[in-house]
Amino acid sequence: MELKDKFLGTVLGCAVGDALGAPFEACKGSVIKSVENLMSGYQQIANYPLGQYTDDTQLTLVLAETYIANHRFKAVDFANRLAELWAKGEIIGPGLSCTDAVRNLQSGKKWTESGAGQGRAGNGAAMRASPVGLWNYDNLEQLKKDAIAQSHITHQDTRAKAGAVAVASAVAYNLRHQAIDPEELSESVSELVKDVDREFSEHLARLPDWLKKDEQVAVLEISCAGWLTPPRWIDQITPFVIPTVLIGLYNFLRSPDNFTLTVQRTLEAGGDVDTTSAIAGAISGAFNGKNAIPERLLEELYQRDLIENTALRLYQAGHADF
Repeated sequence: MELKDKFLGTVLGCAVGDALGAPFEACKGSVIKSVENLMSGYQQIANYPLGQYTDDTQLTLVLAETYIANHRFKAVDFANRLAELWAKGEIIGPGLSCTDAVRNLQSGKKWTESGAGQGRAGNGAAMRASPVGLWNYDNLEQLKKDAIAQSHITHQDTRAKAGAVAVASAVAYNLRHQAIDPEELSESVSELVKDVDREFSEHLARLPDWLKKDEQVAVLEISCAGWLTPPRWIDQITPFVIPTVLIGLYNFLRSPDNFTLTVQRTLEAGGDVDTTSAIAGAISGAFNGKNAIPERLLEELYQRDLIENTALRLYQAGHADF
């Protein structure tokens, strides 16, 4: 498969997963499982076009634009683009930590000081990290630096940074490989994360064991991963970064050759499904490419041309032979 197709699959896969999940955000998995033909098309969100994506895709595109404009990650540029998105009132469904960080930037704080501190480990930095993996798919040390830096602007918690590294490194792994070895991928991601957050690394290393368990047991354990005490919420994945990233990787590893099944299972886990499915879609798209995404979902995706063009320009910026 051509690398270009994997770039397209990653960015479009993120947007498709996001748009499929957006109407069901915060719904329990049992509710989503009861929806007929879940993957046949998008559900309408009031006051938005059909196939509308949210901040997950918006921030992914903004991060891609930083790479396109600078031919590298430039933190000041990315921070300015984030602030501009909020200033224009275009952001859709943003998380609290990202919003607080942007307010800090707008008040004059430097990007090194703007992000939410330790203890606020949401998934906002992980959900947008796929362009880091695309740009640095063959340079894991730079990938780690970029993933941490882009996270720091909004999320300074080590778990949030580790989640961004994990998503980016999974995307990079899938670009480099034509077949998936679950143990090898899990070990690769876990090792890269180890010196960022050891606890997160240990959870990532458990993925092969979860693949051997009953699905209900595995999903329940993943939903509780990283919590000091089990969450009160059941039948859903919270915006906490550890279960968010784990559920996307888990469902990809269960069906590495099937984009539709990976995203469907992630939706059916419930909770913060626009984000979990955006991550699962990006990871699966990075391996399977654009052609694995159902054509109807591409056709009905809001601003599909803009999203596709961004992915192509990101590829072009890094490849002189485009």
